[in-house]
Amino acid sequence: MRIQPFMRRAFLSFILTMVAALVGVEILAGMSGPEDQKDVRSSSLLRDRSPRFTVALQLEEAGISGFFTEVSGLDSENEVVEIRDGNDPTLIRKIPGRVKYGDIVLKRGITGDSSLWHWRRMVETGNIADARSNGKILLLDRGTPVATWRFANAWPAKLTGPQLDGKGNDVATETLVIAHEGFLRE
Repeated sequence: MRIQPFMRRAFLSFILTMVAALVGVEILAGMSGPEDQKDVRSSSLLRDRSPRFTVALQLEEAGISGFFTEVSGLDSENEVVEIRDGNDPTLIRKIPGRVKYGDIVLKRGITGDSSLWHWRRMVETGNIADARSNGKILLLDRGTPVATWRFANAWPAKLTGPQLDGKGNDVATETLVIAHEGFLRE
């Protein structure tokens, strides 16, 4: 049986995501590592084949965790307030106003895990108080955490499923948009 090119790519992406997830889960669970030399060799082989960067999401109150291939929106900005200086009517001073945080956008290949969809459904049905959760995003470099961002009072503002095209060879992806009330990098 001949596998179509798009199926090969989808299968390879799935395998790479699973390997990254397994390596990340081992690190996040605090496992000490393989006991014998054979396990050490196979563990390092897995890390060498995993994607360079993986993003792990952990939602504390919601009890959800997952791995993603893209993250954006880790930004903050202040509104700029312009005021006129009373002593010099031609001088406009700029001072910082309210802080605004961007929505966090996460993307990954579609998986069998529907916990994000259940989390989003809580908001759709008006159960926003129970949907809110603190959480963190970990940037993993071949399974090793290199940066962590903690965010507060998050809820899923948008969840987009894959755009399916039987003629294309793209991997089916889902996108999660998280609204929150602030974050900080540890």
